[in-house]
Amino acid sequence: DSKLWPKDFFHALVKSDLRSRVAAVKKEISAWDDNDTCDLIDIAQKTPGASIVPLGELYTRKKDLSYKFRQYMMGQMLKRGKDFRDTFSTTVSWDGVRWFLSLACACAMRIYGHDAITGYLQAPEKFDIYAFCPSHEEYSRLTYEELALLRKELLDLLEKEGPEGLKKFADVHKKESRVNPKKCLRINRSIYGNPGAGHAFEMLMQGAHIHTCGMEQTEVEQSIYVKFLVDENDRVVEYLFATGWTDDFRHFGTEGLRKQYCKDLTSRVKVTYLGECNEFVGVEIHNNIERGTLELKNPKYWLKAGKKFEEHFPNKFRARKSPMSLADERIMCEEIMDKDHEQVSHLPYKELLGTVSYPASCVKPELRYAVSVCGRHRSKWGVRQWNVLRRVFEYGYETRNIGLMYSRGLDIHGVNVLYSYADSGHSVPRSQGCDTTMMNGAAISFDSKRHTITGTSTCHDELLSFSKSVSKTLGFRNLMQE
Repeated sequence: DSKLWPKDFFHALVKSDLRSRVAAVKKEISAWDDNDTCDLIDIAQKTPGASIVPLGELYTRKKDLSYKFRQYMMGQMLKRGKDFRDTFSTTVSWDGVRWFLSLACACAMRIYGHDAITGYLQAPEKFDIYAFCPSHEEYSRLTYEELALLRKELLDLLEKEGPEGLKKFADVHKKESRVNPKKCLRINRSIYGNPGAGHAFEMLMQGAHIHTCGMEQTEVEQSIYVKFLVDENDRVVEYLFATGWTDDFRHFGTEGLRKQYCKDLTSRVKVTYLGECNEFVGVEIHNNIERGTLELKNPKYWLKAGKKFEEHFPNKFRARKSPMSLADERIMCEEIMDKDHEQVSHLPYKELLGTVSYPASCVKPELRYAVSVCGRHRSKWGVRQWNVLRRVFEYGYETRNIGLMYSRGLDIHGVNVLYSYADSGHSVPRSQGCDTTMMNGAAISFDSKRHTITGTSTCHDELLSFSKSVSKTLGFRNLMQE
């Protein structure tokens, strides 16, 4: 929120709660220093022809409302082939996350986590890149006492010349750092904003897991790593599974391999050991080893979303028994006139749809069809469509404590046995299909989308969904074989 955070370091100094704000800046600068992110050099030492770009300042707040400062590179000014090459970076899919957690439930294992410290800054920069010194270069490393004196001078300037005076002061420093500078920064590490930073960090984590920890990268889900120890009869005696979402990692396994993994990983990468984890990417994990269940849900997400959009629900949130009724479906098939859209174009339809989409993609499969149907109107909607989407949100909000629950030994199909369901309607111009793959009592993959081609009959459309479901199940079988 721009009202909570300023646009640059100097505006940050004149805000209240100075110590907390400056502490966030100092934490980022300290991380840069600890990782030897850059060297301050004379501009004459810069390689002729090498790219030099400005650094941006991102001021924001975390989920716990603590202040966060991130210094990033303006990567849009870099050129492919000269300043970076590969940009791809793998991250585990939600299908992979659910499979991973379902397996942990079946194995009666607790889930532990690591978080890479200052993520990308640990990966070396492979190209010759430079950056202009940020406007706060000579100030951000001052002591708190020295910053307090600087703050007093800025407050005096603000009182004397107003906001324009402070803005002029900041602009002068920015200009001095970029027009005929005497110094610049030689970049040694992958900085946020560099298009190649994600790939560099991915290679670092991949090397740490494969070469340092001795794990194997699965081919189906490249962000899932496995390791097995077998006895003389080729029976598994110890095992380890690990998965990562950028710099956030979770793992489970037998105690010997798990402890060795923690030791090996920390020898290669700076990480914070989180211990036993009951959350992953905003989803709560309720892992009851004694009862043999593992439940996924995100009620806190819905409560925050409800507070954000409460002004659009003047009569509070009504209980709904299903995400979308047959009457709602018919409304979503109506043609939207321009005049109807103009009346409600100011309403946050796309924002509300996006808010519902995230839980639908991870723990609320029953919302997938409603999200797909509502998504057809994200560029043009009327008041009736807006009300349908509100009802979809109300269902999610009122059922926020219901998600997915995996079980150990209760599934009639067996432990770690894959099975699937698929179906499709038949409609013009393209039919809506759905498929669900399950394991250990709950879905590990689910989808509801319009087909990409027009089926000639109901049977044809059902076969299209069946084929997609079979392909997905075969993918999970390959993962199980690995």
